[in-house]
Amino acid sequence: MKKLLILFLIICLASCSNNRSGDITILSTNDVHGTYFPQSFVDTIYKYPSLCQVSETVKEYRDSLGDNHVLLFDIGDGYQGTNASYYANFVDSTSSKHLFSRIVNYMKYDVLVVGNHDIEAGHPVYDRISKEIDASYLACNAISREKKRSYFEPYTIIRKNNMKIAVIGATSPAIASWVSPDKWEGMVFIPIKECVEMYVKEVKKKEHPDFIIVAIHAGVGQGDALNIEQCGEFLAKNLQGIDVIMASHDHIPYINKIYNGQDSVLLIDGGCKSKYISKINLNLKDSASIITKNVSGCLLHTDIHKLDKDYLNTFRPDYNKIKKFSNAEIGFLNQDLDFSKALNSSCDYMKFIHFIQMKYSDSELSIAAPLNTKGFIHKGKLVYNDLFRLYRFENSLESINMTGKEVKDYLENSYDYQLKEKGFYFNYDSMAGLNYTVDKSKENGHRINIISMADGGNFNSTKLYKVAINSYRVNGGGGLLSSVGLNRKILNNRIIKNYPEIRNCIYNYIKENKTINIEEIENNYHIGSWKFVD
Repeated sequence: MKKLLILFLIICLASCSNNRSGDITILSTNDVHGTYFPQSFVDTIYKYPSLCQVSETVKEYRDSLGDNHVLLFDIGDGYQGTNASYYANFVDSTSSKHLFSRIVNYMKYDVLVVGNHDIEAGHPVYDRISKEIDASYLACNAISREKKRSYFEPYTIIRKNNMKIAVIGATSPAIASWVSPDKWEGMVFIPIKECVEMYVKEVKKKEHPDFIIVAIHAGVGQGDALNIEQCGEFLAKNLQGIDVIMASHDHIPYINKIYNGQDSVLLIDGGCKSKYISKINLNLKDSASIITKNVSGCLLHTDIHKLDKDYLNTFRPDYNKIKKFSNAEIGFLNQDLDFSKALNSSCDYMKFIHFIQMKYSDSELSIAAPLNTKGFIHKGKLVYNDLFRLYRFENSLESINMTGKEVKDYLENSYDYQLKEKGFYFNYDSMAGLNYTVDKSKENGHRINIISMADGGNFNSTKLYKVAINSYRVNGGGGLLSSVGLNRKILNNRIIKNYPEIRNCIYNYIKENKTINIEEIENNYHIGSWKFVD
């Protein structure tokens, strides 16, 4: 009788352990790029998607489903892109915690992934944030040279609602090509696929999770070949044993289920700048040793009218400080500056950027792409906020040596990108210091006709020219330098000098001269011009 009772208890315990079920909803942001507030810093109208509206949506899900059923993730590039993030990164030294850290903790994020622009902020910023946030901060493939292991956390295990979820995070290894080495000193970046594969095996062996999520700061891509920057679809097709891939970086909303020969993997990308929230539903049923898993997802469009009022009140002092900083008068613009012409001709806006780069590097030529292609800065008072419209990114200025042939080939490839709409407009470079035309009717390699140097002198294909360029290009961004044979190893012998950030050069010019005089820049004989011809 005693043996029968023991056997009965064992069966009951086994039955209890096997009859479990759970539901988890994961909400996620990515590529927020400093969109912390629903209003600009020049007016108070609530009209922009931001983390304020995201926070309200997350609260609604937590209220309706229960905290134990909701997780909140971010897949990188959270603290770069607006004057709010710039102020928090580089100006505000009085707050006990970084603004982004306080927002992350207020919203109760569970997981963050490291983005390339997060690394661009430098060790003082991301090391600080890593210590301040309550969430797990993941990048398995950013390896500490000193410790021989991940600089950040490689993965985290979340136990909620009878479920065990493994989240493996990775960032783009192309950071080593895009970002100045001083920003990631002490780290090396290894390919995402081989690193993630290793940790999938590890978590399976050690943790036996119900679900494995791979969260990468890399784009969706095409999936036909392994692309270092856009590898989401390739991983979904070729990495078995996972349930979800959360992509980012490319700013393109995407959702699809992809079969990898063993199972279907949900691939999802929430676009950028708080416009969408990725929503993933995980459902587990374990009954009589038969485990059923269901994964589904969708993209939620952020409702700009749905505001978290407590969020607004909590961060109002920060908003007010940033607004005051943004509206501080710094100088004067003597005529309208039109961004919309930047890709069509040698316009005033691009001439000004080239002028700044050539002036502060004392270069013969300048390479630059528009970082804004919409709207105006109107004639009149300039405030600090205008600097972020003139130059969005924290790129530093550099000067390099290029032969005349490399210059011509570079232009051919840049306009080929633009005319075939390859990639983003911030990779569509023009050059100053030259007079040239671009023939749309011809093929790549035959479009560019360099008429002369800007001052009328002869252009020489064999001469070595000093060229002003930004750090993003020098570090491989856009692939244009490598397209003419200038890889990082060769460039190490071609770099002449590094200078401050280009935005700071613009600021220093305005402080020194009080006015941006467009006519003076238009008539500068060093700038030159270009135009399309048919």
